[in-house]
Amino acid sequence: MDSSSATHGGPYIRGTLAYKSADLDGDGYPEVVYNAMFDIPNTDPPAYRGEIWLAVNPGPGSGPQKEWDAPWQKVVIDDDNWASADMWFHDFNGDGYKDLVANQIFNSTVTVYLHPGTTDLSGVWEPKVIISGLASPSDMWLADVDEDGLMDVVSADHTAHRGVWHKNPGTDLNEPWQFDLIFPYIRLPGDFAMIDLEKDGDLDWLGTSLTLVQAFAVEQVEPDSGLVATISLPDSFNGEIRSLMLTLAENVPVTGLPAAVLATIENQDVDENGIGDVDEILNASRDLVLALDDVPPGNYHVIAVLYMEGGGQFQPSSGIDYMAASMKITLGQGKKEALLELGLVP
Repeated sequence: MDSSSATHGGPYIRGTLAYKSADLDGDGYPEVVYNAMFDIPNTDPPAYRGEIWLAVNPGPGSGPQKEWDAPWQKVVIDDDNWASADMWFHDFNGDGYKDLVANQIFNSTVTVYLHPGTTDLSGVWEPKVIISGLASPSDMWLADVDEDGLMDVVSADHTAHRGVWHKNPGTDLNEPWQFDLIFPYIRLPGDFAMIDLEKDGDLDWLGTSLTLVQAFAVEQVEPDSGLVATISLPDSFNGEIRSLMLTLAENVPVTGLPAAVLATIENQDVDENGIGDVDEILNASRDLVLALDDVPPGNYHVIAVLYMEGGGQFQPSSGIDYMAASMKITLGQGKKEALLELGLVP
């Protein structure tokens, strides 16, 4: 391909951030898709932009020498993507053609580009943003994390110092992709893979920290007997969080000490990224899912309390702190779930 024909003006090419290869037109020869990055001419301070390019493999030819150096047709899949750090192929809409999924670091998004549906790859690759709101998605992996037969998206959310996965809602890409946290505190996670490290039938996260010079393994745990609590905030939530506490109680309203304290998270900034630890994992647009395998057996209400600045210390304050309580749940007899929608303490 001749890069001088690109809309950026030729000589200002900067480099390639990500690329992937797959046979996209069914002729047996792999195409190459990559993110071309270049300077915007005559800008001060320097500005940059990028495009996603597809190079169509011409095949070996039919001549005596079967030359491979015939021109590779260039198709611009996206003329405004600066910068895609990772790309994958998968048939997301079930039409039999491989779609492209690519992230965009500075837009904090992941987009599926739908294959035009013919062997002519020059058609429109319709973009659908399936994930937004990440801090800076760098490396990415496609895997069926929850084993429901659908391909999910796993991301290293780089400057948020966390790993996340988004659950595929099905072939309707307009449906929301549910956010799930894998880990919150690995500094600047970089290259990673999803593999079954323990040979226990589920996928684990194996990756690196770019600044700690360390590799990490995060095991997926789905307890046979335990509690999965999903905590959510109202859309109108505002205020300064002090801490989050998850407890068990024999009765509601709660009086006295809880039957057990399952988790306490202070809203400090442990990873020094400028965002409180609770703020990172729970807000008005993001639910927090906690999987706990060490819970006492018995019949209990599951209680979530969000203590706010100016609120209570041991008991939540009316009109300031937030609280939610489940119906009584019998713990210790298989996995149980509790949906806790926080609201102001009356």
